[in-house]
Amino acid sequence: MTDYLQAFNYALDTWKVDVIVMSFGYSSRRTYPLFESALPRARKLPDNKEVLLFAAASNEGGNSLPTYPARFDNVFCINACDGYGNGSGFNPNPLDKGDNYCILGQDILAADPHVMVSGTSYAAPIAASLAASLIEFVGQNWPSGDLSMGRQVMEELQTHSGMRRLLDGIAKKGKEYYYLCPWAELFRGPNRDLGEICHDIRRIVLG
Repeated sequence: MTDYLQAFNYALDTWKVDVIVMSFGYSSRRTYPLFESALPRARKLPDNKEVLLFAAASNEGGNSLPTYPARFDNVFCINACDGYGNGSGFNPNPLDKGDNYCILGQDILAADPHVMVSGTSYAAPIAASLAASLIEFVGQNWPSGDLSMGRQVMEELQTHSGMRRLLDGIAKKGKEYYYLCPWAELFRGPNRDLGEICHDIRRIVLG
């Protein structure tokens, strides 16, 4: 865990990242107190910047709850699903309170085209990539006549609370998990006006 802590701090201090993905887990929060104590640093950076944190829920199935760090406050807990949005059998039991998101993490084509991989450790970076892509989408496509509002939306999306509102808004809510599927809420067809999509994001994030 010392290596994880060093990598976490290096990503914050040297790379100055916007998103961190943690595709690992441990069952007891008392196991690595130093790592837990470092997590708040992601919300106390200069210029009121926050770093979005995503973590794999675990692959222990119904015998367990999500592991840490996915269970910590202000960390997005990511479960896996198949290509149809059905929760994977290896997902842990959902949390009573907290994030229960799922995204593709089953039967993914690996770098080796002959290998398929599955796990919440694969779902977590896909969810983080979705979040980063949504932020970039707003930055690239916000209508030029309202740039101050675009900056406000961008700043809010770079907070845990703002991104959580957007993820909740684009998810299909099942019995156990929130299935992240932006094409259903935002990208309804290939010909939708980009400005309209940006304003839908504003409505979800800012109300």
